[in-house]
Amino acid sequence: MMKQNLTKAILIGGLVVALGANAAGFHKSIINAGLVITPEKFYEVVQKTKSDQVATNFGTPDNTLTMRDSAGVVTGVVWVYHNAVAKQDKLMDANFVIVNGEFKYVALSNAS
Repeated sequence: MMKQNLTKAILIGGLVVALGANAAGFHKSIINAGLVITPEKFYEVVQKTKSDQVATNFGTPDNTLTMRDSAGVVTGVVWVYHNAVAKQDKLMDANFVIVNGEFKYVALSNAS
């Protein structure tokens, strides 16, 4: 089951990279440039988000990064949403860590 979840996360991540999404914010589409939200709203939605709801609640990520263990085995992915959270006078990236197909945690970082 663990391999199946990891494979699913990798396939989804690969699809996202293949699509080449690069817009700012959450829920991007051809007609929507993306939704930028406050940190308070962001954490409110994150608190209610289950492992299988990340894409539903936040949309397609802008980038995905592969995480590997010391032996080089893929253990998870990081979904990055660029310029998605507005904190005071700056935009921040939201980074969702998904390990073995399960949403583990999220971190905000300075926009890249």
